[in-house]
Amino acid sequence: MGGDEFIALDRWFDRIGTCAQRETGALLVAAELPTAAVAEARARTDDASCDEAVARVLGESARWYARLNDALDAACARLLGDIAAGVLAREFQLAPCEIAAIVERIRDEMLGEPLCVRLHPDDAARWSDASLPCRRDDSLVPGDALLELHEGSIDARFGVRLQSVLDACTP
Repeated sequence: MGGDEFIALDRWFDRIGTCAQRETGALLVAAELPTAAVAEARARTDDASCDEAVARVLGESARWYARLNDALDAACARLLGDIAAGVLAREFQLAPCEIAAIVERIRDEMLGEPLCVRLHPDDAARWSDASLPCRRDDSLVPGDALLELHEGSIDARFGVRLQSVLDACTP
């Protein structure tokens, strides 16, 4: 691996670190909410019973915990997506995507046969399956594929495939 690749990876990890710090900062600001709720409950003990104040604090704490849990889940999902995309992008720099294997796997799951496959020009240049015509599509990126059918199309672009894997990994 050359020096440029390490510099690119360092920049990528710096970006991930910055995102994680931003998420952590937002969570720490949210962590101050129960303290404020406790102070408010103590100030109201003159007007309300102690039991009511405790119930309010516990309710606020439960809501805060639920918000914190939701924020953490969302941050982890975004971070997982960023890491997966970065790793796969790096892999694509090292070796081109096995687009023929991806298309073949999709064809195996289909009921009918596609009319053609649309690929990025670089992938189209490597296409060797004579049983399925290939069209070059400059709007696609390397590793993307669109299979055209009589009824519509099957979107096998990289982002769609990655999102289906990430969706399968998250509960």
